Parts: sequence; C-alpha cells; structure tokens
Amino acid sequence: MHVQPPPGPLSGPVPPRNRRRNPFWRFRRFFFVVAVVMAVAFGGVWAFASQVELTEDNFDELIETTYICTGEVLRDCGPENAANELAAEGEDRVVIDYAEIPEVVVQAVVATEDKSFFQHRGVDPGGLLRAAYQVGKRELTDGGGSLQGGSTITQQYIKLATQDDADQITRKAREIVRAMKLEQELTEELGTTEAAKQLILERYLNRAYFGRGVYGVQAASRIYFDKDVGEIDLPEAAYLAGLLRNPSRADASEDIVEAERRRSVTLGLMAEEGYITVDQQLQAAADPWGTLQPPPVTEVGIGEVKGSQYGSEYFIAAVRRQLDQLFPNGQYFTESLRVYTTLDPDLQRLAYQTVTSKLDPRNPFMPLGSLVAVNNEGEVVAMMGGADWDTSQVNLAMGTRGGGSGFEAGSQMKVFALAEFIDQGFSPESYYEAPFTIEYPQDAEGKCANWKVRGGVSNNPAVETHRTVYQATASSTNTVFAQIMFDIGATQMVQMAQDLGITSEMLDCPSTVLGGNAVSPLEMAGSFANIARQGVRLDPIFIQRIEDADGNVLCWYPTDSCDGGSSPNRQGEQALNPSVARQVIGAMERVVTGGTGRRARLILPDETLRPSAGKTGTTQRNQHAWYTGFTCGLTTSVWVGYPGQADQPTRFMNDAENVENEVEWPTMAELFGTEEYNNSRGNGDITGGEIPAELWHDFTMGALAGLPPCDELPTEGPSDAQSVQGLELLTTLLHCAEPDPALVAAQTTTTDPSATSSTDTTDTTDPNATTSSAPPDSSTTTSSQDTTTTQPPDTQSTTTTEAPDAAPPDDESALGAVGYGLVGDGARGSGYARSLRLFPFNNNQPQPTQPTPTTVPQTAPPATDPCIPIDLDGNPIETTIPAPGGNPTPDQGSMPDQGGGQGGGQGGGDQGGGQDAAPPTGDG
Repeated sequence: MHVQPPPGPLSGPVPPRNRRRNPFWRFRRFFFVVAVVMAVAFGGVWAFASQVELTEDNFDELIETTYICTGEVLRDCGPENAANELAAEGEDRVVIDYAEIPEVVVQAVVATEDKSFFQHRGVDPGGLLRAAYQVGKRELTDGGGSLQGGSTITQQYIKLATQDDADQITRKAREIVRAMKLEQELTEELGTTEAAKQLILERYLNRAYFGRGVYGVQAASRIYFDKDVGEIDLPEAAYLAGLLRNPSRADASEDIVEAERRRSVTLGLMAEEGYITVDQQLQAAADPWGTLQPPPVTEVGIGEVKGSQYGSEYFIAAVRRQLDQLFPNGQYFTESLRVYTTLDPDLQRLAYQTVTSKLDPRNPFMPLGSLVAVNNEGEVVAMMGGADWDTSQVNLAMGTRGGGSGFEAGSQMKVFALAEFIDQGFSPESYYEAPFTIEYPQDAEGKCANWKVRGGVSNNPAVETHRTVYQATASSTNTVFAQIMFDIGATQMVQMAQDLGITSEMLDCPSTVLGGNAVSPLEMAGSFANIARQGVRLDPIFIQRIEDADGNVLCWYPTDSCDGGSSPNRQGEQALNPSVARQVIGAMERVVTGGTGRRARLILPDETLRPSAGKTGTTQRNQHAWYTGFTCGLTTSVWVGYPGQADQPTRFMNDAENVENEVEWPTMAELFGTEEYNNSRGNGDITGGEIPAELWHDFTMGALAGLPPCDELPTEGPSDAQSVQGLELLTTLLHCAEPDPALVAAQTTTTDPSATSSTDTTDTTDPNATTSSAPPDSSTTTSSQDTTTTQPPDTQSTTTTEAPDAAPPDDESALGAVGYGLVGDGARGSGYARSLRLFPFNNNQPQPTQPTPTTVPQTAPPATDPCIPIDLDGNPIETTIPAPGGNPTPDQGSMPDQGGGQGGGQGGGDQGGGQDAAPPTGDG
C-alpha cells in the first residue's frame, strides 16, 4: 500500500495570497504618482532656491541722523550734545552695536516676535503653524491670541534689508530661502550660530521702524523716553517691543488702551519664556507711563536748534547750506555725519546780548544790527545774523550768501586802498591836499560817472588843508583817498580787496574807495583778520571737521570740498606782504587812539590800554554804519543800519534825511533816549564811530574778560626806500623863524595854578615836546575873510616851545600840517622836514597808557604861535592860527559824499567829520 508523504514547505506550490487585501498594492499607482509629483516639486523648490540670491545688505551705508555740534563739543558728537539734527525724510536713526543693546530689550523683542529665534535656522515651521492657529483663535475669540506672526526675526530682517516688492506669495517664498541662506552663511563666516544670531538681531533692531519718524531702537529710546537705550527699564523695553507690529496704533499718545494691551501681551510672553517673574510682570504692567515723552512738535525749516534764544539758527542754517554744497542732493542727510563747528556758545550769547542791548529788536523803528567774530584761525566763533529767526530768515551777517543783498561798506574800503598804496612802494607819511570838496569828471570810457567828493578839512582858503596819509586814515578824509585812488588805480585796489578776502562784486572805479559796493560783515571780518595775521589769508570757516559715524575724519576745515585730504594744521597763503600789513596795522591803530574809532578803545580797569586797530565806515545818508577791528587774535565786524524793504520808504540813521524823504519815524534822540548822537546842525545821526564802535568795544571787552592783555600789535613804520608823495606841498607850509622872545615869555610865565585850568598838559622835561588839544566844547567859525577861534573863558591850553638853541626835532615829530598838527607823521629824508616846527595844537587825545605829564600852569595863550611863520624867502607872515582840530563850519562839516556811485548810481559816501578834538561825533 502506497503512503502519501505529508506536505512540506518545499513539497508543493504555496497557495496564492489575496493581493486585493494589501492597500499599498491596491494604491501603488497613486503613490507612484505622488512620489513623482513630490520629486518634481522638490526639484522645483531646489531650482527656485538655487536661483534666489542672497542680496547683499548695505547695512554699512544705512541712513543715520547727521548731528551738528558747536565749538564746545570736541569729540563724540551725538544726540545728547548736538545743536541740530538732520534726518532724511524724517528717517531719524542712530546705529548701535549688539553689545550696546540691553538684555531686557533683546528678551522683550524675541519673546514678542520670535520666541524660537535662538533655536531655528532662519525658518520656524512650528511658528508658521502657531501663526495660523493664533490667527484663527483671534478670529474666533474676537481679539484673543498672541501677537506672533509666521515670520521669524530673520525673515523680517530680510524684508527690511531687501525691500522686495513682489507679490506676497513670491516674496514670502524668497524670504524663506534667503533667511535660511543668510543664517547658514553668517554661521560659517562668524564661526558660531550664536554670533550669527546676534548680528541678525543687531541689524534688525537698527532697521526697524518704531513710529514718530524714528528708525532703530536707539533713536526710539530717545524719542519716547529721552534716554539712551542702555538706560531703559523693563516697562519701557516691553513698550518698544509692542511698537514693532503697528507703531502708530501702539503709541500711547495716540491710543493708550492699545498701547497698554500690547505691552501687557509682551510682558506675559516674557514671563512664559522665563525671562521675568510674575511679580515683575505685574509691576511693569502697572507702570503709569510716567517717563513717556509726548510726540515732538512738527518743526518747520531747520528744526530745533540749541541756543536759538541767542540767534544760533542763523549760524546753523549757514552750516547746513555748506553741507549741501559738500554733499549735494541731500546726501548729508543720509551720510550719518558728525559735524564739529566753530561756534562758541558763550561768545554767541555775548554777541546777541551786546547787539540787542542797544538795538531793541522789539522796536520796529530801531535800526538792525549784525556782528561777526573770527578768531586767529579764521574760525567764525560768533555770528549775530538776526534777532528773530521766526520773523526773518535773512542772515544779515552773510550778505547775498545769507539771503540778503549786503550793505555798502563806507570808508572801511579805505583800508584796502591804503594797503595797495603801501604795497606799490608809497609811504603813509606822504602828503596830500585835503580840500573840502573835489570833483572828477566822467572817465573817457563812460564806465565811471562824474564824481563829486566831499569830506575834507575845510573849504576856507585861509585854512591849511594838507594831511599825511596817516592823518587821512585816522580822520577818514575822503578827498585824500580820492586822490590816492587815482595814484594807485581802481583796478589794483579792487584786486587787493579781493586778495584779502572780499568776495562780493566790486566796480573798478575810484569811488569804490568810499564803499559804494555791497559787502557783508563776514567778508569784512575775514579780510581784516587776514591783515591782522600780517597778510596770511585764511577764509572764514564754520566747520572745523566732519567725521563719519565711526569717528573717522572725512575732512578738516572744509570750504569748497570735503575730500579727506585736509590737515588738522590749517595752512594759509601769503596774500599781502607782511611788512605792508604791519604798516597798515600801524595806521589802523591811529584810527582808534586818535581818530574816528576812539569809542572802540579798550581801556582796562587798571587804566591801561589793550592794543587794537580798526576802521569806521558810514555810508551815504547814514543808512549803514560800520566798525571792524581786531585785537589779541579776535577780529570783529559790526554793522548797524536799515537794510531797506520793498514795501517801506528808505530809512536813514539821519533825521534830516528822513524829514526830507517824508519818513515819519522817531528821531535818533527819541529812539536812543539821548541827544548824544545829534550832529552840529541839531539833527540826530548815527555813524560808524558811534554805536558800531561802542558795540565792538562792549563785545570785545566781554570776549576777552579775564584774559591777560596781548602783546603789542605787529606794526612797522615806513622805510627810507618808500616814496613820499607830495613833497612839493611842503613849500606851501609855513616855515618858522627863531621864536619870538616876547611870545615865549608870555607862554612860560608861571601864575597861580588856581587861576587857570588845562585840558591837556605837557611834560616839560622834553624840550622838543609840543602838544596841545582843544577842549571838547571849543568851536570854530570861519568866513571868507578870516579864521577866528573862540574858546570858553575858563579854558586854557598849555604849550611848551623849543629853546632858541634846541636841537632840531627828530623825524617822528618833525612835520605837521598847519591846522591839524598830528605828531609823528614826518616825511623821512626830507630837507624841509628838519627845518619845520609844529604849531602848538594837537587833536590827539591823552591815552590811558601814557604817564600823567607834569603840569605847567600857564597864562592864556597869545593870539599867535611863539614860532613866527616866514615864507620861503624868510619874510615873516602874519596869520591867525586855525581852531584846534580844524573843524569846518556847521554848514560844511559832516557832509556826506555826493555822487559817489558809478554808472549812474549813488555811491557810499562818508561823513566828512571825524576831525573833532573831542571824542568824535562823526565818522569817515
């Protein structure tokens, strides 16, 4: 019987399985299609990612606020010490490093914006899901849920840095790719993920907008809390973090409820992350906004300026105009510059207070005033360009550069003519006739019109009118300088003025010497400072240096460019021969010590005189009056006058002119409450030797208060090689024979000291001394027949003459024109000079530095000088000595120059006064 073996695993075929019950098998085609689609999608994403480039961030060129600081800030110019801030289109930003951001701010921002920031690699998938959940929750709960969105801080930074304006889906896709790439590249570059995260957070917090026109957490801290970001506390940090999503709504000044809600949410998230305790959360949430600053008032124009109560806006506006030239098209708003200016706040305050102390800006009838001070380095340390920026933005100190038209300079232009005169080899001891009027016809080319010049010594033929150039400078004699212009050439004089710093257009006609062209106080201060530096030209500057945000110096002392090539040691150029400059300074000193600028003398408390030099100027009809001078490394120009307005009649600082022009304004006496400025005709007028000189004196005394007196100014007399013009005029001077013994005895007889008084005394130890001055109230009357002198009955003069055998005087006291008698103007090398004698009067006033001379009681002086005048043949001449000082008659003195303008215009005349023995009431 055959037995069948049992079935085994290999003993036969296995029964087939039911494949219909296997789901993978059943859907194998579907999964295959899905796999293919995923592969294609992954390939597409890979291809998209490979095409998305990580745009390079221009973070180093990030727009920041530019800060302008005044002269007291030597370094670290910034928001805490700036006088003015500049931000492009309201983009106020200060870039800081991560190390400067306090931890509490980092925690608040991370907890609010991206709590997984330090864990993810640029993109947080969980965050995307949380964002979707929170959006749904907020919709369902009507406002519940956190503020977190789906974007990480890295993605938000990418959005700010790239400014991608594609549609939302494409932009989000690019942000995701760029965020991952950025974190990877920064990690590789910096070595650690932590360093990469810190750099991303630093750049994000410097770029983010926080409202109120500020960008970056540092600017936000200052605008909201008025403090550096490193000083803010927990409630303030939570507030700033709450601003990031919607700054306008989260500003407590706009919506305090929303601001409190956002801050509370931030504090809650910080507590969830363990950054703060629940107690800290509750305490911070209860903060009553005590430190929150109100929104700033919208500024018009240049914005808030430190020191605006002292007119510093005019200076800052000038700086900003220069920055616009150095960085055109508004680049200076975006360059994050640190601008260190030359303005001294103390001197600026002093300038403003000095000018407004005499010229009340609240009085609409009062003349206006301007003052510019420049130090020895050419730096503008004070500039009073106006009294009220809100009323007028025209900078009176800068002429056309300040939005105005400038002002006629008056006799200040004579300084440039004097410099050219000496530079051409002529001596300031040269002699010129000084008639009361001179008239010149129109030139052959018709460029320079007929010119009638007034302002000399006298029109009385009995009065000698010779003067040296020294004397003409001190007394600002127009007719002398008119002649000088024809000797030196108008073109050459204009070139000299331009070489020394005058930049305004000047007509090369002789009348330019009387200041018919318009200039600015800044130009006058700068050009006179160049003379004070013995001819070394340094143009006035407002900016000492400009730095970038990192403190690197971009340029020193910029003028026309800022190319980084300048040196901290400012170099000038020799615009005028030093010897010529020193001679000009010597002549300008005489303007102060014995000429039209005597009100500017700097008399110290110990009665010593601080050396100074300057020049007055008064224009046609007293519309403008000037004084510009220098001492001890400080040059200051002062202008006073009426600039003129289109809708008003022209106003002059001369009452007679205003009456003639039917201007019904207060008189000068009414405006200033004094008769001091009335002239000899009873009309009130203001000249350069009065209010401008007084303002210069007050400002300079205040500016140098407490400083030791400087050394003597660098002066120099003319050399023997210089040509002395006008030697032929010496033949018309009155030579002296031997002194008349009777007259000598009459003047040297000693009487009872109580019986006489003296306005000036002479040291009798010097046998050659001859000094005398008329009392302030002396008067002179003239007629066509003779010249007489009247003096108050109780006024005596003291004179000392040479003994018959006295040695001839030296060159420094040899010559003096009859009718004037200034000492020390002898013509060097002249045979006549050693035979002439001075007449016994002198319009120089006693100086504080001079020792008190020995008083010799005298009887009343005789009618003639003890030195008997003779003609060239030796015959005695009978003559009457003119009055001391040679004052003209009232209807002839202090008359303005007529027809000084060229080409049909009126030029800047000068007051033909300044020849008074008393302190001057007129000016040249």
